[in-house]
Amino acid sequence: MEESEADLDRFRSWMAKIEARDYFPTPQGDLVRAELTRAAETLTAFARQALAGEDADGAPPSR
Repeated sequence: MEESEADLDRFRSWMAKIEARDYFPTPQGDLVRAELTRAAETLTAFARQALAGEDADGAPPSR
């Protein structure tokens, strides 16, 4: 989890650096921002499921 959060932070940092020196907006920039948001939401959902002990379907793990 920590590695994934660090990776996401690194990607956000890279994007901020690119945006700081990029003079012209591009569709790719919008796509990257949307994907970073989606990645953060997915990581948050995964963390919640892991902490709650649920599987991908939201059911408790079978034993």
